[in-house]
Amino acid sequence: MNRGVLLLAVVGGAFGTVYLVRKAMAKDQVEAPVLPGPRVVLALGDSLTASEAYCKALSEDVPKGSSVTCRGLPGQGTGAILADLKTMYPGTSLSKFTDVVVLAGVNDIASGRSIATITHNLESIYTFIRSAGARPIAVHLTPWYSYKYRADWQKATDAVNLWISQSSLPAAVVKTRDLGDFQGSLLPGYTSGDGLHLNSTGCQKLAELVVTQGL
Repeated sequence: MNRGVLLLAVVGGAFGTVYLVRKAMAKDQVEAPVLPGPRVVLALGDSLTASEAYCKALSEDVPKGSSVTCRGLPGQGTGAILADLKTMYPGTSLSKFTDVVVLAGVNDIASGRSIATITHNLESIYTFIRSAGARPIAVHLTPWYSYKYRADWQKATDAVNLWISQSSLPAAVVKTRDLGDFQGSLLPGYTSGDGLHLNSTGCQKLAELVVTQGL
């Protein structure tokens, strides 16, 4: 993969005018091919990952003989998730997993944290996973525009998802646009009712996207 620097301009809202997003990767990396067979998966994130329905669906969709552990921290942002990851799996203990699925950032945006802070934390999470010998699987932030009608939140979501797509750190990137409409709102059949969290059908769809695009 080629190294690169991504410049992101975000105008308006609580995010100011221009942000310089950090270099995605310090050096080129060559991915080893993913061999078919059982996987040992850690799903990492906030309340979406804490959902029993999502963890169950992910466990059912992974290849036969695989195992899934879910570590979801409801209400927490990327900084807290990074700190928890380092505490729970110090050193190279994360190497017992073949893949670590990362879905986080919505709580940061809702709390007013900058795009630069969010992407820095995600970069640190992906780097920590790689350093332990596991594959970081980056998941785009799921559609949530209907949760609260905030144009600046949607711009920030788009910017974070663009950064994730451009980063060379993840072994795979899972796109979640199939969960939403053209405005960035969750489709009615996938929302639990608040426009942010997923119902059982939405959890099944998210798990399907993770497995087909990431594992």
